[in-house]
Amino acid sequence: VWTYSATRQTTTPPYYSTTTLLAPDGYSTKHYFHLEPDVGATSPGHGLQYQTEWLDVDGTIVRRQRSCYEGDGAPGQPGQVNVCDNSPGFPLQNVRESATFTSTVRLGAPVQTKHLLRSGWDGYGHFTTEQLYDWSDALLRTTTTTWAANPTAWLLHLYSTRAVTENGSTVSQTYDFNTANGFLRGVLTTDPNYGTLRNCRYSGAT
Repeated sequence: VWTYSATRQTTTPPYYSTTTLLAPDGYSTKHYFHLEPDVGATSPGHGLQYQTEWLDVDGTIVRRQRSCYEGDGAPGQPGQVNVCDNSPGFPLQNVRESATFTSTVRLGAPVQTKHLLRSGWDGYGHFTTEQLYDWSDALLRTTTTTWAANPTAWLLHLYSTRAVTENGSTVSQTYDFNTANGFLRGVLTTDPNYGTLRNCRYSGAT
């Protein structure tokens, strides 16, 4: 039998709620959510998940994942970057997840942590750069995307280039989208080890 339970902490700020899922084998997962006071309950920050914990059968935390967010400021005010945990500075405008930290835990303390960082918000739902770090805090992979949204036509997921760097080697791709309808006409892939590959949908692709 799967069992769900929930709690709310609204006595003193910062406020939060938790939901715990107990599996039939005795292992459980606990989710933490940011809560706004009543006056801010319509804020985008209300209800955002900021932490997840995985627990052993005896209730010992063995893994923890933390989510960090950034957001736009109020008109005329600067935005917030990488607000983590249940911080009083939790962003309230146009919130997006900018980082995740996943840790193995022993005796309540992190033993090793891997993380993903995002930066370069384009205003249309995308980050331009993602950096993935391994358990030893070494940079594994960097992905950089040049987004080319056409908001007039509501084509927000178009991009012109993407480069992935790993182990000192970068594979780059150039995309040819029809910006009027979103049709992908061709992709040019360049790999320093294997050369260039052109994939065209029709002869007019550039």
